[in-house]
Amino acid sequence: MTRTEKLKKNGNIFISNQITQSLNQKQTGKVFSNMWSNSSTYNRPSKTQLKRDLDEFKRQSNNLIQKFISDYFKKNKSKKEIKFLDVGCGHGYTFKILFSKYIPKIKYIGIDLHDRLESTYTSLYPTFAKYNKRPILVKASMNKIPNVPLLRNLDLAFAEGTMHHSESVASAIKEIRKTLKKNGLFIFWIINQQKPIRKITDSFFRNHFKEINPKNITNEVKEIARLSIAFGKALKNDRITLKSNINSLNIKAGKYRLQEILYDYIIKFYYHNSSNLTRSALQFYDWVKPSLYHQTSQYELKKQLKSNKFKIIHYVEKTNGHFVVCKKI
Repeated sequence: MTRTEKLKKNGNIFISNQITQSLNQKQTGKVFSNMWSNSSTYNRPSKTQLKRDLDEFKRQSNNLIQKFISDYFKKNKSKKEIKFLDVGCGHGYTFKILFSKYIPKIKYIGIDLHDRLESTYTSLYPTFAKYNKRPILVKASMNKIPNVPLLRNLDLAFAEGTMHHSESVASAIKEIRKTLKKNGLFIFWIINQQKPIRKITDSFFRNHFKEINPKNITNEVKEIARLSIAFGKALKNDRITLKSNINSLNIKAGKYRLQEILYDYIIKFYYHNSSNLTRSALQFYDWVKPSLYHQTSQYELKKQLKSNKFKIIHYVEKTNGHFVVCKKI
């Protein structure tokens, strides 16, 4: 006999009574639980960090993300409430950057599987309390979103850098579709297929750190981050013009920053002058430690969206990822 799906309230968190996780999901959840236990850099980001992160969202979307969000809320100004699903909400950091000023219009529901959702609630609550509102958090998998009224007939779903850490990108898209009303909007960013050398170095690091307890890799990850920062400072904003394609590296002719070549095509040594050592280390850790880490080509992604009856409104492909706005039809 099939159990009825329910959400049980535990403190500030709702927990699905039908959570099933593979070993890879459990490992990935532990990785992010450990990551958010070191979340001070996200709780109290500097102004330069916030600007850097917002600039990155702009770059991913060809400078359209803020305008698109603004236009959406203007278009729906007559609606009393926008039911909003934050898929893989993490610590709530990205939501606060992009959507804080729209909270008076938002009924916020965040879902994730990590074990520090109380910390997420603590991080989000002050932003909502200004408007006498509270965030709703649900411990559940995006690959099996509970079939309950709270998680159905929603207006807007948002998944920034999370679906590639799910059990399956295809099933995540299918489950997210179920939560949306007709013409409901889905905005997301997901990792692209990596370039040949970058794929090799990614694989090396992931295999190296695979069996190591997350708490025991802190020092090495920090030293890798220190090395990344040193490369970035040495390369500064130096550029190169490639006159013809380098087919073996899958690099097209054009103008590039050397830092961009290093990060996108060779090894994940990312640097920005706003990032401190802790933040740089967490970014590297986020990339190499989770077991679940899917790379999705443009062809496969568009195929999955079409099969789940999503109409693409806005699509940007960058070397390291895809930014998509689509609606349920």
